[in-house]
Amino acid sequence: LVAREPRKVLDDLIQHLDADSRGYPVFNIYKFSVRALLPNPFLAAMYTRDRKTLGEYGTRLMSGEIGRAGMNFSTDFIRHFQHAGMIDPDVNPEVLGHIMTGLKYGLAGMSAVEMSPDKLEAISDLTGEMFQRAFGREDGDQAAAQAALKEMFAAGLSLLAQLQTEQKRSAS
Repeated sequence: LVAREPRKVLDDLIQHLDADSRGYPVFNIYKFSVRALLPNPFLAAMYTRDRKTLGEYGTRLMSGEIGRAGMNFSTDFIRHFQHAGMIDPDVNPEVLGHIMTGLKYGLAGMSAVEMSPDKLEAISDLTGEMFQRAFGREDGDQAAAQAALKEMFAAGLSLLAQLQTEQKRSAS
């Protein structure tokens, strides 16, 4: 589950981004990632370190390399997109990364409250548009942003695959 579910979400995210006419601005990435994360109970539990669902395993997993990589992902994501001209270069990447992650974490925590697909879509649209208007740039290099995002996803999936291999070894 730890390796499979994130892969499904990332594949879905890339498919939506590639099919959308706006492409890869922050708005779309955030919008589609919220839509993919929240309906997935396992990933929402992993993201929020839900002990009731995952027990101590989730806490250990998210407190280790996976959790650190997730936090670094936000900051690295912003830096890559600043370099591609897609995010305001004057914004502190660590601060914006924490804000975006915190908001997504809060929304994932709220997923215990039944949210209709329409409400989830409206929330993801509004929060994504808010980030785009505040920090996004429309005239950046879409191809560089797309390549950076796919490279970052590949690195994340590689980390999950390593974790899966280590878990299989320790179970043997």
